[in-house]
Amino acid sequence: MNAFLLGGLVTGGLIVAAYLWLSAYHKQSPVLAQAIELVVACIGGAGGVKICLYVFSGKLSAALRSSAGLVSEEDTIYFLIGGFALIWISFETVARRLWLLYQHHPGALSLGPSPNASQTEGDPAHPNPTAPAPNE
Repeated sequence: MNAFLLGGLVTGGLIVAAYLWLSAYHKQSPVLAQAIELVVACIGGAGGVKICLYVFSGKLSAALRSSAGLVSEEDTIYFLIGGFALIWISFETVARRLWLLYQHHPGALSLGPSPNASQTEGDPAHPNPTAPAPNE
């Protein structure tokens, strides 16, 4: 079995175990589709790492030279961008799924700072309840 595929499956299994633990901890029932999404994201991330390593090691250039001109060596940048995109999207998917599950806990931290009077002063969307009414 391919080492990257195996690495993605093992990582996916560990992430799903964390997902199941968080689900049980917050007394929420896990969803099979979300667990599958996590495993697929981990495998995709491993594939992205493999693509990037092929570009940096020069193995991709050698394979492109033997491809009978179907893809040029200048196209390696697209492979590199695609590999990084796979890694980014995979990480974002796993982080988002676990964070959303964690966020359902009543004591969870919010993603951003809560607005206060100094941040929203003068903003008509967030009127200051202690300010006097404007004279018209």
